[in-house]
Amino acid sequence: MDTIESIKTEIRHKKWREMYEAYLSSGQTVTEWCAENGISKKTFYYRLRQLRKDMIETVESHDIVPITAVTEQQKNTDASIKIHGSGISIELPVEISPEILSAAIRGLRTC
Repeated sequence: MDTIESIKTEIRHKKWREMYEAYLSSGQTVTEWCAENGISKKTFYYRLRQLRKDMIETVESHDIVPITAVTEQQKNTDASIKIHGSGISIELPVEISPEILSAAIRGLRTC
């Protein structure tokens, strides 16, 4: 996809996300919300399907971050780094390499 088309798609999907967030915060049914906002249910569900597809593609495009096994010495250490985000928690030993720590934080940031 060329740059202009990808930017257009990004802008369109941003508007669709805003539309979906407005629906969620309204407390209305899809039928009520669509009638009030002049959008057909077919269009609403098409846009929702496209947003979900984008999310799946985003998740599938992440790199797998290798981790090393925890040694007995690391298991017995009370000090650890705890990171929480997006419903995910990880606990890492203090002696973890900066590269792996950085990769773990990047991974959590994309969740």
